[in-house]
Amino acid sequence: VTYMAKRSQNEFISLIDDSVLNIVLNEAKQAPYFSIIADSTPDSSRQD
Repeated sequence: VTYMAKRSQNEFISLIDDSVLNIVLNEAKQAPYFSIIADSTPDSSRQD
């Protein structure tokens, strides 16, 4: 068995994604306060 196959990699990434999302949501639900910070980089036409 190899984990280099595209399907295996995508499955693994999906499992990690679900796990991280659940952890973040649980921490946000338990916190009395939380903030969201967004950052962007303008392109060459100075548009975000």
